[in-house]
Amino acid sequence: MRLEDLILNQSFCDFVSGNRDASEYWNKWITSHPENQEAFDQAVRILKVLLNPRKRKVPVDKNQSLDDLLKNIRHDKNSRKFKIGGYQPRWLQVAAIILIIIISSVVWKMNIKSASNEEPAYTEIIVPVGEKAQVILADNTHVWINSGSRLKYPVKYGSANREVFLEGEAYFDVTKQHGKLFVVNTKDVKIKVLGTAFNVKSYALDRNVETTVVRGLVKVECTSSQNNSAYVNPNEKAIYVKDNRQIAISSSVKNTDKPEIEKAIKPILISKINPEPVICWKDQMLVFTDETFGDMVVKMERWYNIKIHINDSTLMAERYNGKFVHNETIYQVLEAIKLTTSIDYIAKDNAIIITRK
Repeated sequence: MRLEDLILNQSFCDFVSGNRDASEYWNKWITSHPENQEAFDQAVRILKVLLNPRKRKVPVDKNQSLDDLLKNIRHDKNSRKFKIGGYQPRWLQVAAIILIIIISSVVWKMNIKSASNEEPAYTEIIVPVGEKAQVILADNTHVWINSGSRLKYPVKYGSANREVFLEGEAYFDVTKQHGKLFVVNTKDVKIKVLGTAFNVKSYALDRNVETTVVRGLVKVECTSSQNNSAYVNPNEKAIYVKDNRQIAISSSVKNTDKPEIEKAIKPILISKINPEPVICWKDQMLVFTDETFGDMVVKMERWYNIKIHINDSTLMAERYNGKFVHNETIYQVLEAIKLTTSIDYIAKDNAIIITRK
């Protein structure tokens, strides 16, 4: 049995927590499967770090908890070496539910309530601008989390419901569980599914919330009114316009321009899109599909964690298509833009200033 399978097994978690019935089973199991001793011992060490704060039910030092977890992972010199920093062919999988940390500065924290407070405890993943992360939840749902985003879910996720809270952008590949909905909560919309794959983009400063479906069926509801909702099929994008508090269904990114959205929101329109340009960020590809320079700047700021200033407002409406698949630097991207647009740029004080020649 793999390390991650043990950590995700609820009975094994009960065993590490001291459950007598589970202890009897797992003591017999490891006696019968001595070839799994290394993974067994390592899973016990990891879960003790993760479960210990919950057993104490007192405030904890969240950064120290993460440090302790990583020290335990590295303790066994003969175990597989986990790497933090950069994308790896095999992802690091560890969390109360396996957390996969892609970049070292991704912040993981558990919000633990006192014993007298019955409010649920949450695990929160904070991904800084310029970085990305992944997490596998207890039900094997796989979540990719984009730059500048936060994902929060109950420590006891899956025991009563499957509900997460998102600020920013994430791609969800949801494992189907009979009769148990998976729900993504954002400030403006709620997305409900059973088993499917879809992308949600819900940054606080963006004027739209976008839900793009790759597989399965998704229901998008406005938080302000459950009567305002839409079902979204594969290869469709639902756009919630914050100013208008309406949902539209769009066929391409260019339809997110304000005049076309205002025209579309009276009925709920359903048409097809190619979801690949929307979700390719999870595979480390920076793609622009008929996007304005203004929208590109927002995407590049999040991608590269750098401020970009445009000194000529006439550049904002220029449109571009482009695909960068080899982790090109921002300067390489700007040089590509220069091939079609007469621009110049300088780097100053951790920012880039763009002007028209």
